[in-house]
Amino acid sequence: MAVTKLVDILVEPLAHTDGLSLYENQSCLALAELLRMTGPGPRRRRSGRECVRKCGVGGIQGL
Repeated sequence: MAVTKLVDILVEPLAHTDGLSLYENQSCLALAELLRMTGPGPRRRRSGRECVRKCGVGGIQGL
């Protein structure tokens, strides 16, 4: 829900300026879902750290 609001407030006006309508064919919902699925999240950050640890990559600070 928060990602959808961000698309409405931040992305839609820019798309409208370029002549695109994100509300046609529910493109705004598809974009919000794409951002939600690919954006950062607590589990994704932890799994990235675990991957670095399991791969044996050393010398990375803060992980």
